[in-house]
Amino acid sequence: MALATAREPLPPYGTYQVMRIWTDQLHTYGRYIGLGIEPSGPYTFCDEIEVYRGDDAWLAEARPAQSVPGPEEYLANMIVTGLIQEQLRRDLAAVREDLQTLDGARELAQRADALERDIAALRPVSTEGFRAVLPMIDLERDIFRLQAQVWMAQGKPPLRVWHQHRWDPLAPSAEPTSDQPPALSIHMMSNECRADVLNLTNATAEVMELKVNISGVPQAALDSLSVHQVEHVGTRHFTSVAAALRRSLGPSQIWPISMSAWRGWISIRLIQPSTVPSVCDRTAKNSGSWPAAKSCSCFSSASFDAKGP
Repeated sequence: MALATAREPLPPYGTYQVMRIWTDQLHTYGRYIGLGIEPSGPYTFCDEIEVYRGDDAWLAEARPAQSVPGPEEYLANMIVTGLIQEQLRRDLAAVREDLQTLDGARELAQRADALERDIAALRPVSTEGFRAVLPMIDLERDIFRLQAQVWMAQGKPPLRVWHQHRWDPLAPSAEPTSDQPPALSIHMMSNECRADVLNLTNATAEVMELKVNISGVPQAALDSLSVHQVEHVGTRHFTSVAAALRRSLGPSQIWPISMSAWRGWISIRLIQPSTVPSVCDRTAKNSGSWPAAKSCSCFSSASFDAKGP
């Protein structure tokens, strides 16, 4: 299919059209032909399959060193590889959108073109041990590094701290839409577990390790406070979602910020209403090191201190 669509692209998704899919670039040999089809509807119809004889000299050529697994395994690998390619193209499209705002970024644009070719030439990815957690493969890490280089060329700070509703989608290339200090708010009653989120955008080309300190919090609340890293996960529906809570990070532990846009899920379980009031609000300054800006009924004072590597 890739050889055929290189000559003539497929119609837009959802468009009905009769097509002749063909290629003369296979340069191979064999006795049988198998069709691997991933249907997108209740049925798939194909008519008039034609195979033309190649050169007899091909029969004397050495077989490839790596054999192809069985049809089912091969098709599964190809499906996963296709989904990975689509995700990488979305990642790179976000980079190209930012590149349009830069003048004289020829070197970065050439790097984007090279990554586009690498995506098209991506070899089948084995499903054995594969996890659809972004970045899924090294090529996606290269795209995120390019995204960071573009942000740095735009003059954006290495670390941006921001907030949005905890159920709002978060794209890997998401950025804050305002310069307002992020405010975290948790409203809860006794015997409840509630949460809010803190987003951090890493505009450096490497992993950024942050040490976050929370102070001025009643011990009962601090003992029940937990932070989970929200993973970006690829899906079969042509988009990634930030939904999986991977692991618990303590408030005073190291937070590894490897993604372009990283989300921390901060939850509190209220079990002592006599010592912890029912409304929690925290406001932080949007920078690499930020103290809380206001007091409230929950905390007499609260501060977050984050520093890069």
